[in-house]
Amino acid sequence: MPPKPTVRVHAVSPERDALEIRFPRVAGYRTELPDDRLDAHFTEDSTLRLTPEMVGPTRTRNERILGEGADIDLADIGNTRRSTVVYHLTRYLLQTKWRDADGQPRLHLFGQLKRITERWLDEHFVCEGGTSRGHLLYLTLADQACERITTAIVEAERSGDGNVTALIDSFSPTGTTRDVNFVTSKQLKWRTRADRCHVNWAVCDSEWEREFCQVVEANPDVLAYVKNAGMGFEVPYRAGDQNRIYVPDFILRVSDDRVSDDGGEPLHLVVEVKGFRGEDAKDKAATMRNYWVPGVNRLGAFGYWQFVEFRNSWVFTEELQTAITQARREAHAFRTGGPALSSREKVLAALRELKPRLQQEFGIASLKLFGSFARDEAQLTSDVDLIVEYHTEPKGWGNFGEGPFLEEVLGRSVDIALRENLRDHVRPNAERDAIDV
Repeated sequence: MPPKPTVRVHAVSPERDALEIRFPRVAGYRTELPDDRLDAHFTEDSTLRLTPEMVGPTRTRNERILGEGADIDLADIGNTRRSTVVYHLTRYLLQTKWRDADGQPRLHLFGQLKRITERWLDEHFVCEGGTSRGHLLYLTLADQACERITTAIVEAERSGDGNVTALIDSFSPTGTTRDVNFVTSKQLKWRTRADRCHVNWAVCDSEWEREFCQVVEANPDVLAYVKNAGMGFEVPYRAGDQNRIYVPDFILRVSDDRVSDDGGEPLHLVVEVKGFRGEDAKDKAATMRNYWVPGVNRLGAFGYWQFVEFRNSWVFTEELQTAITQARREAHAFRTGGPALSSREKVLAALRELKPRLQQEFGIASLKLFGSFARDEAQLTSDVDLIVEYHTEPKGWGNFGEGPFLEEVLGRSVDIALRENLRDHVRPNAERDAIDV
C-alpha cells in the first residue's frame, strides 16, 4: 500500500511576515476574590448533567459457589439526603478552593458557600439515566461540581471587586506563527490566501473548520487568521480534579475602527468551531471566558482578546460579523472604563434604568427580556431579545425609534417582538424564559 501524500505546513517568510500573529503562553491563573461577601453568576455552562457513563457501574451480580447470588447495588447511594450532599460539597469546597495564605480553610465563608452550593444543586444539577445527587459524594464528581461552583463565583466577582490575572510562562512568554513548521498527511486542509494567513495551509479537523476558513477569508474586517495547529497555542484548564490542556481552533486578528481613538492594538478573537458540546466543552468555554480572556486582558501587554464559539455552520458569515462588531464595542468599553453588557444582570439593570424613558418617550407599556440573555447563555454573537407591549398599536419593529435607541445605549443588536407576533414554535420557550423588566 503506497504511503499517504504529505505536505509541509509552515510560515511563509518573509513574504507573509506582515500577517504574523503573536499570542501569550499562559501557564495558569491567579484569582483574587473578596473575603467578606461572595456571590455566584451561574450560566448554561454551570450545569452538570450526571449520566451513567460519568458514574460508572452501579450494580453488579456476585455469584457464590454455594447458595444464591447477591446483587451489590451502589444506586442505594441515591437515598442520601440533600442536606448531607450540600454539607459535604461545601466542606470540600473549603478544603480544595478556599484556603488562606497559611493554608487554612476560610471557615467564615462556610455559610455563604453553603447557600451558593444549595442554589447550584437546585438549579444546575441534572440527573439522567438513574443517577442521583448522592453520587456527588464520589470524589471525582465532587471535584467537577466544585469547579463549576467556583467558576460561577469567579464570574460574579470578575466585574466587581475580584480580579483574575493570567500567569505567563516565564521561559517562553510569547508564541508566534513564525514557529509553525511540520509535515502532515491529513487530507482535510485548506490552502490559505497569501493576504490573509501567515501559514500556507490550515490543517482542519472537520468540514465545518474548512468552511469557516472560507468565511474568514471573505470578511474584509479580518486582517489575519491562523488555524491552531503546530504552533503551541494552549489553554490550561481543570476538569474535575484533573489539569488539562485545551487547544482552540483559530486565532483571528481583526481591525478596530476605534484603534486610533483609543490608542489600542488590533483585536484578537479566539474561535472554537463546534457542533456537539459535551461537559468537557463547557469547562473549556468557561475557562476561556472567566479566566483566560480577562486574565490576559488585565495584563495589558498583548492587546485585547475575546473568545467566541460558532455552533451552526449555516450562519457562520452573519455570526462572525456580529462577533467582530461586539468585540469592538467591548474593547472600547474595556479601554475607556465604560460598561460592557455581557450578562443577564447587567442587561436587566440597564433596561430597568431606561424603563421610565421607554414608557414616556416610546409608548412602551411593558417589557420582557427573553432568549439567550434571559437564560444567561449570551456570547459575542447574541442579540438582546425583547417582548414589548405598547400603549398604542405600532405598525412594525421599532415603530417609535426605540430599536435604534436601545442598540445605541446597550451596545448590542436588539430584536423587538410583540407577543402575538411570536412564531408558534418560538412562543413557548420565549414565554418560559421571559423576565419582566
